Amino acid sequence: MEAEQEKMSKGKAKNHGVRVVAVPKLREGAKWPTRADWAARKNKVDSPDEKMSKLKVAAEERARIKLIEMGLQTLD
Repeated sequence: MEAEQEKMSKGKAKNHGVRVVAVPKLREGAKWPTRADWAARKNKVDSPDEKMSKLKVAAEERARIKLIEMGLQTLD
């Protein structure tokens, strides 16, 4: 929205009263979540230990991929 508003402000046309709005779109094949799904996702709380273990696994995987890209490690 900001990019479009900036483009309009730099233009020579008179854009008085024009409003720029964002229209949400879903990826192809995706469905809008139901309110119950949304509420369940919002109320789900991971324990700090669970969050840290997920972060650790993700960080190790990123490091493994980076090493492979650099040619320092072979695929397991």
